[in-house]
Amino acid sequence: MGWIRNLLGVPDDVWAAAAGKLGAEFVQGKWLANSEIKLSHRGFPITLGADFDSDSDSGTEYTRAVPSVRLNPHIKLAVIPQVKGLLGSVASGLAARTGATINIPSLGEDYLVLGEDEELANEVFGHRDFLSALKGLTQNPKILVGRTSSVDLLADEKEDDFYVSVRGVLKDIHQLVALVELTKVLLDLLDENGCLAATES
Repeated sequence: MGWIRNLLGVPDDVWAAAAGKLGAEFVQGKWLANSEIKLSHRGFPITLGADFDSDSDSGTEYTRAVPSVRLNPHIKLAVIPQVKGLLGSVASGLAARTGATINIPSLGEDYLVLGEDEELANEVFGHRDFLSALKGLTQNPKILVGRTSSVDLLADEKEDDFYVSVRGVLKDIHQLVALVELTKVLLDLLDENGCLAATES
């Protein structure tokens, strides 16, 4: 089965190597199912997997890191890569009219930040550790931390309330590791700011 998956371009070898580098468990998918990397950071489980966006006409795939934690109810933030051109202007204008946008100068103009707590957003997304980990990724990630109607406005309709994702199925060890490291830093900063409830059993 492994050679069939390799023939079809499923990057199991790369994901297994990334899991080894992270000291994590590699769970190979069966047939054409996506594989996963499972690890724990300070007692918080994280699952890294590929996700097909069935709600999109483009059939976009994402690599998504999903921490299995419970957020406190008031935590509702999102960081979304800024779309260039007319579509980006329309999205920014729509978000601005809801009063949901947050300005984080250190992120520059590459992201649209949504949420209801500007101080918390700056403490987390403007923190030097977060910004440093962000530089490890070659493409801008989408980050969802909780949900409100304003955050849902430009975020995907997914069952997960907390994830970090990038477009496509990552086939580079360093990028897989960088995505996990960013997620770990984000968990640490959210925990420090009292955003996390008890770990799910």
